[in-house]
Amino acid sequence: MEYQSGYSPEEIEQMQQLAIQQQNMQIVNAMNKRGTVYSEDQQGDMFKYQLEVNDILSRVEHILRGDIIKITKEGVEWIELEDKNDQLLNEKGIQAILKTLSMYVNRNTILSDFTEKDIHNIVYDFGMELVDLFYMRYQEFGMTTDEKRKNFPMIMREIIDVVNATYCRAKEGGERRSLGTSRQIIENSAYQNQGGMGMAGGFSQKKKSILNPFSWFSGVGR
Repeated sequence: MEYQSGYSPEEIEQMQQLAIQQQNMQIVNAMNKRGTVYSEDQQGDMFKYQLEVNDILSRVEHILRGDIIKITKEGVEWIELEDKNDQLLNEKGIQAILKTLSMYVNRNTILSDFTEKDIHNIVYDFGMELVDLFYMRYQEFGMTTDEKRKNFPMIMREIIDVVNATYCRAKEGGERRSLGTSRQIIENSAYQNQGGMGMAGGFSQKKKSILNPFSWFSGVGR
């Protein structure tokens, strides 16, 4: 597998680990600055947010519908496209992509453990099947003009990149390690804030089940 970025797999892994460490330190610094002890519910909410994929799928849907992006002080606002004829895909095409993505972009994928070769093979097969699907049904999916079909390569690239990014989070169990490290740092910080004499609103020690990965992190998946 070629790396157009110029970085080796080892260097990429080191950068990912450094990013995780920096993220964890930011959490600790923020907690220490506020003197905050996370409750079990607050900790669970943080992990749920990290594993949430609805915003990813929502952003994909907006893009597929051709919605216009407007940046405001409150954040990103999506404005619905007025002329539906300008949409690159019709409703059937949009739903076909969203249903397919939901099978790949989910918590189960993120919390899995894949080798680099696994990811390469899965994403490659996904890309080939997706291209074949649209090649056979492009008219049915609304790509009825030459101008719309000119956008076909970019649409495929964007969707494949979303799937690839999701699987990269699960490379060698990276996301699970990140969550576990964050949980440990938060618990240690909370313990230190209590002077090592227990944690107010502390973390209950639930039985961990190998069949339920959410039981590894307090408050997640309840």
